Amino acid sequence: MLTAVLKALYDANLLACDDWLSYYASGGSVSNVKARRFHPTYELLALDWIGPRAVSVANHEKRRYLRPPAETICLPFKGNASVPTIPDNVRQAFTRPSGLFLDANKATELFRALPTDERMKAIRNTTRAVGYAPGDGIIQLRANEWRQDEGGRVYATSPALHSLPRIARPALVGDVYNVDFEAMEPTLFLTLNGLVSGTPDTKTLYALMGDLVGQSGRDIKKGFLPLLHGQSSQQITWNDDIDDDERESRTSQRKWALAGFQRMFGKPFEDFYWSDKDKYFLQQQTAGIFLPALATAIDATGLPIGLPLHDGWIIQADKDTAHTVGRIFADTSERITGQRFNVAVQKVA
Repeated sequence: MLTAVLKALYDANLLACDDWLSYYASGGSVSNVKARRFHPTYELLALDWIGPRAVSVANHEKRRYLRPPAETICLPFKGNASVPTIPDNVRQAFTRPSGLFLDANKATELFRALPTDERMKAIRNTTRAVGYAPGDGIIQLRANEWRQDEGGRVYATSPALHSLPRIARPALVGDVYNVDFEAMEPTLFLTLNGLVSGTPDTKTLYALMGDLVGQSGRDIKKGFLPLLHGQSSQQITWNDDIDDDERESRTSQRKWALAGFQRMFGKPFEDFYWSDKDKYFLQQQTAGIFLPALATAIDATGLPIGLPLHDGWIIQADKDTAHTVGRIFADTSERITGQRFNVAVQKVA
């Protein structure tokens, strides 16, 4: 009976199968027999995403996936005095609506242009960000809970708003901007270790490091950023979420980044980095800039919380307001570190 149902879904193009005949023995041996692996097609996911359940701004808050507005909470991290405090006005902003809305129909059209694997991933992550498969209509982005981690960053955990993929951002309603500290962690790392004077051009730096080891700046960047987060080679080796090719690629990028760094600065990366007990140090330093910048920007503009990222802020605002936020971010970085960080203001919708 189950096989008949699977076959019907397969024939209707609602399920895909990597190898329909994989469970048959071949070559006179049963050692290569494998269970058939099914995964939903875009058509099935799209039925869930743009099904008959229409959602409007008015009735969104009544859905079972979200608590009433008064119950939205923000939980600061406790137990580590090094974690930056969330400013009071930011904590209050987290408990109110984000001011961001997603057009589900427009998001679906954006998904259609993607290759199948990317399409399914985008739909899955957008559904996680929204909290459910919403049907058509306008969806208010709002979390039940915001939680601060030991690195000082604040994440929406119910639902996971930060899962909203880049491909879905143009489906946000109205004029939406991303105000983003460019290369914040590399800039802080280089500045705190006295390796550069002035604000570094990290793109050029990656390219120069790459030239020294015969690799692209893009590969150096991919290997260098995980180093700043304290990633070990073992974490790559034992990561079950990546395939063998990706594992090999990440291992090579890590090796090239370490070699390029040493040739550029004359000492191994480990001589500059912090010990394991301070593995959150760099993240805490970035949060110590970002949270005060966010607090100042909210006070100055009256904007709702939008979607704060660890070094950027997605907001619904006009162009002038977005650039005002950008100046506040740069001013705050200079006030705290003595270095004026580069801040990009990009229109995403």
